[in-house]
Amino acid sequence: MATNITFDEIELGDEIGPSDKIITTEQVFEFVKILESKIEASRFTDTEFAKSEGLNGPIVPGALTTAVMAQFVSNWATNLKIKTLDVIFRHMVPHNTTLKLIGVFTDKFTEDGLNQLQCDVFLQDENEVKLVIGKATIIVNKK
Repeated sequence: MATNITFDEIELGDEIGPSDKIITTEQVFEFVKILESKIEASRFTDTEFAKSEGLNGPIVPGALTTAVMAQFVSNWATNLKIKTLDVIFRHMVPHNTTLKLIGVFTDKFTEDGLNQLQCDVFLQDENEVKLVIGKATIIVNKK
């Protein structure tokens, strides 16, 4: 549940989460429908197509994965604004798998009069393999 936080409350090493998330095949199809006028077989939507590309099955589009990570950070507190979120994809993200989101605060500073936090954000699989690694710069608005 999101609440307000203050800049002074955050200590380096503090964590957000963990939070479990399952990105379902249905959610992937809904996301692809937003981007495409017609859903065609792809690595995101079709098992056989994904396997023909050497994958175990369909994967979650990178933009959807990034959106899930941004939502995880944004939902943590109501008075935050994500300034930047950079991600590195280490592994493919499969559909219908329990994923774990974790954030760790690594820096805090004031720049241009804005209180800001840096947070490493991880999307892990059930075996704690980091599938996606991100770094968010977050602006902490006054309460």
